[in-house]
Amino acid sequence: MINPESPVIHLLKGKLHFMEGDSKAARAAYHKAMSLDPSLPLANISIYKIHYQLEDWQTAESDLWYERDRLPTSA
Repeated sequence: MINPESPVIHLLKGKLHFMEGDSKAARAAYHKAMSLDPSLPLANISIYKIHYQLEDWQTAESDLWYERDRLPTSA
């Protein structure tokens, strides 16, 4: 049985939304994954990719710095 509160499920949902071009839903899914497992670096890196694709350079850079400061061994 799949646990609907699994952070990995929300990562996958975010990836699917991203691939469909729905950056708002993707961000929401990635934020949900991070809220369920704050030590999950893939969620924040995925949010960075959304901001990068949208050419929101300042936010993308902030995402990377945030990840580095949050988990220095993951960035």
